[in-house]
Formats: sequence, C-alpha cells, structure tokens
Amino acid sequence: MVLHRDLNTSIVTASVATVLFALVVAVFADNTTGTDVLATVAAYAAVLVVSVAEGLLQGVFLTLTGVANRATKMLEAG
Repeated sequence: MVLHRDLNTSIVTASVATVLFALVVAVFADNTTGTDVLATVAAYAAVLVVSVAEGLLQGVFLTLTGVANRATKMLEAG
C-alpha cells in the first residue's frame, strides 16, 4: 500500500531513509571506520534502489493490465 505512487515520492523517501540510516550508523556503531559506514550505507541504498524500481515497475504493470482489460471488454462488447 502506498499513499502516492510516483517517481518523486519514491526518490525522496529513499533519499531521506538513506541519510537517516547513515546518521544512525555513524553515531551508534562502535569501532567502525568511515569505510565501514560507507560500505554499509551503500549496501542499504542498493536495496532501496531495487525496492523503488520494483514498486515503479509494479505500477506500470498494473496500468498496462488495466488498459488490456478495458480493451478486452471493448472488443467483447463491440
């Protein structure tokens, strides 16, 4: 369930989540170097990118499915 399914909302949400995650890791992780924080945040961002792309593709699929269903109904009625 999403409130707004568009590219800008997805990108802003992923960006804010990444920044917050980076801050939490940098502040609360003990005995870590900058390289460790960078690697952790990069892995987290990669997962978010896949999630955003999957959500956008699902939206495209649902749109195309709706168009195909309407076209089928028009052909059956006509």
